[in-house]
Amino acid sequence: MQTKYRDKVSTIVGWGHWFTFANILIAIAVGIRYAIAGGWPTTALDNLYLVTYLLGHFAFVFFAGFVAILFPLAFVVPWWRVYRTLAIIVATIAQSMLLLDCEFYSDLGIHSNPLLYELLFNAQSDQLQMVWWKSIAVVGMLLILQIALANWLSRWRESRSRRALGKRLTQVFFSSFFIYNFAHAAADVVGHTGITRQQDFFPLSFPLTAKTTLNKWGISTAPASADADAALNVRFKYPLVKQSATPDKATNVVVVVISSLQADMLNSTNMPYTTALARSSLWANNYFATAKSHHEAMFGLLYGIPATYSKLAGYSQSEPFMTSWLNAHDYELGLFSTRTVPSHLPHYRDFETQYVPTQRVNAAIADTATLHHWQQHYQQHTDKPSFHLINLMGVERFATPPGFSNPFQPDLEGVLLLDDDAEMDEQALTNRYKNAVLHADQLVNYVASNIDFSNTILVVTSDAGWSSNPLTIGKETANALDDTMHVPFIMSGAGIQPRVLSSLSSHYDISATLVQMLSSESINPKEISSGLSMIDGQTHSWLLLGRQSSFAVVEPDRFTLVYKFGDYKIFDNTMQRRRNELLRIAPMANAVREMQRFTGRDTD
Repeated sequence: MQTKYRDKVSTIVGWGHWFTFANILIAIAVGIRYAIAGGWPTTALDNLYLVTYLLGHFAFVFFAGFVAILFPLAFVVPWWRVYRTLAIIVATIAQSMLLLDCEFYSDLGIHSNPLLYELLFNAQSDQLQMVWWKSIAVVGMLLILQIALANWLSRWRESRSRRALGKRLTQVFFSSFFIYNFAHAAADVVGHTGITRQQDFFPLSFPLTAKTTLNKWGISTAPASADADAALNVRFKYPLVKQSATPDKATNVVVVVISSLQADMLNSTNMPYTTALARSSLWANNYFATAKSHHEAMFGLLYGIPATYSKLAGYSQSEPFMTSWLNAHDYELGLFSTRTVPSHLPHYRDFETQYVPTQRVNAAIADTATLHHWQQHYQQHTDKPSFHLINLMGVERFATPPGFSNPFQPDLEGVLLLDDDAEMDEQALTNRYKNAVLHADQLVNYVASNIDFSNTILVVTSDAGWSSNPLTIGKETANALDDTMHVPFIMSGAGIQPRVLSSLSSHYDISATLVQMLSSESINPKEISSGLSMIDGQTHSWLLLGRQSSFAVVEPDRFTLVYKFGDYKIFDNTMQRRRNELLRIAPMANAVREMQRFTGRDTD
């Protein structure tokens, strides 16, 4: 009896191996569509990696499914017909989920997650509904395919040669698995983006990395660089329509970005000069940075589109439309930054003049040196119109120069960088921040006193704010939209009528507004950005902030924070969790579409 049971189990397990192998081949065929949607590699090395990645990843995923489900099932259900029926059902479900995920990725550029499923069942979006109807049709076809496959394998008798073939195929699949993981780790160390970008192609893919570990050990690694892979093939259509308009060369632009300046600092006590200037300017008091990190926030400011596109812009080496448009029409572009500018980012490639202090000094002193250099350059280059971007870091580093009055006391002197683990007096730290803000206010005064407002537009804003409120920096709202995303914005000078803009606005609106103000012809802001012109009275009903792994949809009365794997939390404007609130489908579906509008996937 026991021998008969063993023979049954052995036969079933052998059949299960080949059934799993057949499904691996189906998954690999589906994987080709993932690679096409993600942007098929162009170099021989990257193509070789893709082949090993394709073979190794799907072989591992489906074999893991066999070990976890079908293998133990053979011991529990040793009846051939019942086991085969269950295997067909499991395989159909697995392949259906894979194909649905492939639809999501091909149409939306996002892998399956709870948020997308909720939108799929509730949204009225034609694009998402099409995915739903396609999925229903495909499940029926897959079920027929799995039944036919199972019946054919049932009549296929295993021989010694076929057993040897199975072993060789297993060796190929698992060799591919180890090769692509170690190749990815090596590419991560050297910054070869042609390989590392492929980690986003397939679902449930978490290839081996080494950069973080090596950096912790003090071993330097190369930054991700698209310069070495300039021919990367990605889906990035920016701008959506080629523009023929030309800029008005009678107007200059100066954009001052004060890092870590939060919105509530724009008042008569903390920033008296800038506040007085704001009263005679376009003053947006419900304005948000588009991301928390500096470079992602600057991406939103210059490109006018979400940071979810930042990798695609880097892979395709696409410059911001606003700066490339001005540069092509003989504007003089200058970047004056206290912060080091990464050479591999295409954000600043159009800026022919770039100044960064070379000496490591107090950030407030470095800010002053940056502005002196800008002022000299500005006065010496008046023969053609200019677009100047200034980034000041004194507020971010809590820095004031020697001899500054530091009127807010008690002051936590000597703070240059914040240590998250250090215990500091909250009041003294806040006063230190306010003193740095007051010094930045004087720097804004310096900039304004050196420009001619009759032919120059001055923009003052921040990359992201800072908050000492424990509620907004706790684990519950880590990476969330909070006080650090609410930043000041004023636009003053040529053609600007003083008014207060209280509706939702963000960094996306800067390029849309400036291009429209400077252009000789009408330009549709939706063709070049995710923003609206702030001078036309247009308003947002929602904003998309953050990046694809963690983003927020902001509405006037609340915001919805979406995490990496699709779970979400809803907060009100006071940062209180709304646990019983339901997802608002329309703004969330629109946000998902906006994250794909510049890839050519969403054509609505």
